[in-house]
Amino acid sequence: MEIHALQDLMSMVATRRRDLSWTQAELATRAGVSRRWVSLFESGHEKAEVGRVLAVLDALGVRLEADTGDGTGSTPVEDMPDLRAALDDYYAGDS
Repeated sequence: MEIHALQDLMSMVATRRRDLSWTQAELATRAGVSRRWVSLFESGHEKAEVGRVLAVLDALGVRLEADTGDGTGSTPVEDMPDLRAALDDYYAGDS
């Protein structure tokens, strides 16, 4: 699935969660976020923190690939920077 807007990502998360037969509470526990946050995200709340979005995607087993748009194709996941580590460092004040 191509993601062109935040709404596409929100829809994909809700669909994937239902495909796994998980409740919002179960996804929240697996991702380390609150059930309320999952509910707000799936319903279109636009102020979702990127770190939490990545945690939810990780819990769902969803992997993202970055496409530079220059025709060279997608960047393999193993060649991408570790965004979670970068965010952890940022929030810890290490950046």
